[in-house]
This record gives sequence, C-alpha cells and structure tokens, in this order.
Amino acid sequence: MRTESDVLIAAPESAAPIAAAAAPPRRGRGRHRDPDPRHRWSSTGLGVAYPIAAASLLAVTAGLSGLALAHVTLAGDHAVTSTQLLTAAATTVAATFFVLCLVRWGLAGDAGVLGAGVATLVFGVSCVAIPELALPLIGTASATASWARAAQAAGLLTTLTLLALVALDVAPSQSESRRRPGWVVTAALTVAGVGTVVLHTVHGLLPAIPTPEQSAVGHGAPVAASLILAGAWLLAGTACGARGLWQGRPLLTWTGLMLVALSVSYGGLAVADRPGHIWILGSALLRLSGLLVAVLGASLELERAFVEQRARLFDSELSARTNETRWQLHRARRRDRDHDLRSALVAIEGAALTLERHYDTLTDDERDRLTSMLSSGVDRLQSLVVDDSRPRASFALAEVVRPFVGNLMAEGESVAVEVPEDMVAVGSPAETAEVVRQLLDNARRRAPGGTITVRGEHDGGAIVLRVHGRGQDQEVPGIGRGASTAPGRALAEPSADLPMGLHVASRLMRDQGGDLWVEAQGSGRCSFALSLPAPALGAAGA
Repeated sequence: MRTESDVLIAAPESAAPIAAAAAPPRRGRGRHRDPDPRHRWSSTGLGVAYPIAAASLLAVTAGLSGLALAHVTLAGDHAVTSTQLLTAAATTVAATFFVLCLVRWGLAGDAGVLGAGVATLVFGVSCVAIPELALPLIGTASATASWARAAQAAGLLTTLTLLALVALDVAPSQSESRRRPGWVVTAALTVAGVGTVVLHTVHGLLPAIPTPEQSAVGHGAPVAASLILAGAWLLAGTACGARGLWQGRPLLTWTGLMLVALSVSYGGLAVADRPGHIWILGSALLRLSGLLVAVLGASLELERAFVEQRARLFDSELSARTNETRWQLHRARRRDRDHDLRSALVAIEGAALTLERHYDTLTDDERDRLTSMLSSGVDRLQSLVVDDSRPRASFALAEVVRPFVGNLMAEGESVAVEVPEDMVAVGSPAETAEVVRQLLDNARRRAPGGTITVRGEHDGGAIVLRVHGRGQDQEVPGIGRGASTAPGRALAEPSADLPMGLHVASRLMRDQGGDLWVEAQGSGRCSFALSLPAPALGAAGA
C-alpha cells in the first residue's frame, strides 16, 4: 500500500549552511522573547577582535608615552614629512570607513551607523584634508592660516553635532529610516562649508585649534584647546560606545573606540612643547590607528551582516520548501481521505439500500451482517471526520516505519528494525513519515551496502527514533571522519553540508513539537535521531 509521503518529490540537495539546526530532546520548550531586542547588554557581536584592537591602541599609546618620557625627538623636517603622509592616509581611511558604513546602512537601514560614517567623513575632509593638506599646498601658511582655522572649527562643530545625534539616538534606527544617504552627506558637507565661510569672517576670535601639522611647524600645541578637544572626543566616544553596547549595534561600539583614540591623540598634543616632540608624530599616528581600527570593525560588522542576510535567505528558502512539502503531504492526505470517504459512503449506501428494498426477503443473518456493515461504515465515516479536524494525534511509530523499511528490503537493502509495536507518539503521522523517509534515504546514500539500523526507544517523556548506517562512506558533514562528539550534538556549523531534505525534515519535526539532530560516535559512524512527545498517561488511545 502506498503511503501518503510516497507521492512527494525528493527535495534536491543543497550546500547551504544550516541556519536553524535542531537540538536533542530537552525539557521545557518555552522561549523567552525580548519585546525590544535592541535594548540589551548581551549579544554585542564584537567577538575577540574588539579587545585585541583596544589592546593594540593601548600599546601604541604606551609606546609613544614611553618615548616621550625618554625625550626622544625627531630632527629636521622629519616630523613635518611624516605627519603629512599620516594625514593623507587618515583622510583615505576616513573615506573608507564612510563607504563601509554606507554599505552597512544599505543592508540594515540603521541611521545611527550612517550618521557615524558621515561624521567621520566630515572629520576627514574638513578637519584633516582641507586644513592640513589642501590649504598648505595652495598658499603660504600666513595666507591660509585663517581659512584652515575656520575650516577646522566648522568641521569639528559639524562632526561633534552628528556624533551627539548618534549618541543620543535622535535619528530613527533600523529599517524605519530609509532616506537617501546622498542628501545626508550633502547636507553635512554644506553645513561644514558654510560654517567655514562664516567663521572665517571672525577668525580672529577663534581659538588656536591644535593639529599635528600645525604643531610641527609652530612651537607646540595650545594646551587648553588640546585638553578641551580631548575631553569632547572622549565624551562622544563613551556615549557612542555605550549606545552600541546597550542596543547591540557593534559598529557604534567600534566608532566609540575610534573616538577614544582621537581623544588620546589630541591629549598627546597638549604635551608637545617643541616642533620635534615625539607626540607630534604620535598624534597623527594614533589618529590613523583609531581610524584603521574603525575600518576593521566596520569590515567585521559588514561580514557579519552578510552572514545574517545569507542565513535569512536560507531560512526563507527553507520555509518555502517546508510549506511546499507540507502542502504536498496535505494534498496526498486529502486524496487518500477522499478515497476512504467515498468507500465508506458506498458501503453505507449499499447496505442501506439493500436493507430498504429487500428487508422482508433477507434472513436474520443477512440483516445482521448488513446492519453491521452499516454501523462500521458510519463509524469509519465518523473517524475520518474527527481525524481531519485534529492535526495532531497519537499513532504507532512502527506503522509509520514499516512501509519504508519494506520498500528498502524489497530493493535488496539490509535493514534491522527495533521499533516496538506498542510504541506510540503524538504528532503528525504524515509529516513524521516524510521525515523517516528522508532519514532512510540519507542513510542508504551515505552507507551503500551497509546495514541500516532503525531503533526506537523511550527517553523520559519523549519517543526517540534513531536511524544509522555503517559503511565506508559514512561521515558526519561538518565534523569529519573519525571525529567524536557527545551524543545529541546538533550540526549548526556553516560548513555542514547536508541535503535540503534534511533541513526540511528538521523544520517539520520542530513544527509538530519534536526534534531532529545528528549524533556522531567517531570512526565514520553517525546516526540521525528524531524525537516526538509521548502520549500523556492514560491518553495513549486518544
């Protein structure tokens, strides 16, 4: 007799990663859902790269401080040349960070990330490139000093304003904000440009803003301005870093680390009391290091975003394939049910018409037999209607396994079955049958010529069915031949290469309150196991 799942077309294999692997039986299936998953301290997504980057910046700061205490100086024009090279590199890295933030915004629509990228771009253009590179190349220091001071002041005000908006989370985050980034960049650079022109008219009232380039040419950086700027960068960095940790937005946390590096960079200029002081070069070096750290963090966050997008895509495909499989199962079940309904109706109609037309000519035995047929047909019809309205029911696991095992043995496969006839589980018989079919097909494909063992057993309040084969080609994907893992370990590594049908089977089991997982015992041997709830005490026959 053909089972309901025989009509299914086997799902093609796929090398996509397991986005949602099943787990072994566990007590308590309730899952707590955070009403606002952004507001939490856990799952920051920083990994080990963040403490390594912070330690690297700390090491650079410590090294520069040690050289300053040793009174190391740079002779001649080395400080000027070196800071110019570092300034050019810093401008390029700032633009790179903006591009990475722009891509990240395109994936998630996080306006805070876009704001941090635009602020860094404004800083690189208006505070670094224009006053320290462009203006010195087009005129003498005296002719461009007022413009450089105005551009730097306007850039600092615009940058700190944008960072304050990001830290205060004024702009909407996530996908609610889908404004075109071109307008944001244009507006920020326009504000910085207009501010430069306005501040140039009152440049005499502007304080002397320290930069590595100006400190190398002049006689040291203004101490008060250096300390004020260091405090402002530190405050902005702390606020951005805390916001990133609180909301689980790693890129803002990396931005906070970059701003802390800028704070130390400006603070170091406060002790640069002569043109050849080591902190003149060190300030430019630490500024570049902070920007490089931000680019590293943005790259890692972008990679994580692509992995998440790939996982979502795979989950969507898996959901579609699962729904298609469930629809095919439902169609096959309805077809079988319609056939059974027609058979029951024909039996009822035949018995009823015979009793009605030939009641007087029938013997007592014939009347009893026809009445029994009529009663059994009504009972069958009643059970079909009740079963159709109840998606989950108790069923004997052996009845689900037996048809597929018979087919394999008819094809010459060696199958050992250890499933008690009285083992009853609660779930969907049709979906469970499809999962068993997938597991048997997988075992036969991975262990050609070997014996396939199907064993059912009780595990607390669950029924567990294990399917495993033994052969030369048997190997657990993602673990490798000969590896030994604890039983019940779910294969959730992205490299796990399992057929799409097994992913669909895992989803089918979880949707009906069960589980599907892989157990590896080493020596190229593994077993796939599924579990379903056992009937409650006294409800086995429900």
